[in-house]
Amino acid sequence: MFQGVLEGGVRAGLDPSVASPRINQYERGKHAPDTSTLTKLGQVLDVPVAYFFASDDDLADLIMTFHRLSQTRKRRVMALIQRGTPRHLAAGAPGAGR
Repeated sequence: MFQGVLEGGVRAGLDPSVASPRINQYERGKHAPDTSTLTKLGQVLDVPVAYFFASDDDLADLIMTFHRLSQTRKRRVMALIQRGTPRHLAAGAPGAGR
């Protein structure tokens, strides 16, 4: 694990002498990376920057699932969303049925 963190940090442009501790501080929330570093980390890890800002695990999973779709499937998903949520799916949503 340590070697992977070090390599990922270095590939994202962090100095090898501080890569592992810096990534650890990001993970613990002690420090936040700047936008440029966050973008590079996302590229190295193959995750969209939005993933780092997900407020819960479900949203993080949704972001990653969408990220991994082909462009054709992304367009299909977006078309479904833009047409509106089907009534049977919205029934369990907060505020549904009011």
